[in-house]
Amino acid sequence: MLTDTGRVVFERGLAILAEFRQLEAELDDINHLTKGVLRLGIPPMVGMMMAGPISLFRQRYPGVELKISEFGGLTVQQAVTNGELDVAMTALPVEEESGLATLPLFSHPLCVLVPRSGDWLKRDSVKPELLGEYPLLIYNEDFALSRQLMTLFNQHSVKPRIAVRSGQWDFLAAMVQAGRGNCHSAAADLRASG
Repeated sequence: MLTDTGRVVFERGLAILAEFRQLEAELDDINHLTKGVLRLGIPPMVGMMMAGPISLFRQRYPGVELKISEFGGLTVQQAVTNGELDVAMTALPVEEESGLATLPLFSHPLCVLVPRSGDWLKRDSVKPELLGEYPLLIYNEDFALSRQLMTLFNQHSVKPRIAVRSGQWDFLAAMVQAGRGNCHSAAADLRASG
């Protein structure tokens, strides 16, 4: 038989032990990635390349829910900085003052998508000065690739003739096919869209 004080200590002790067991279980889940949520930001232009790696992640960690946000690289960078996303993919380089750590995953050259006609077929490479003479179909301002392209034009004192901005690669490619201008993208985008 317990005294009143003994009963209080005993009941509180059981509650404390239960809390420790719960804490151990939660830490074990975290350490072994058996459950949780991963908030991942992916620019639409790399989404097709990520289907395989995401599928592997789901096989290895079936209890971890993936919440994927598809926005331009600059938007997902800001979302990581703000704590709205855990990790994001973007085109490098990331500005040093962002405070974000980076890990290169793959590398693709910058390519120009042009109509299949005329002098374009004779070229293996194109200088920014020549590109400035034609209508430009480009990703929206929140795409890191767009920022990099505009930096390249500035470095060469080229004022691009922007005809269309869009966040949809398929639309930009269709506009090139329709003869409305040239588009710049990573080589992986060109392969993903055929």
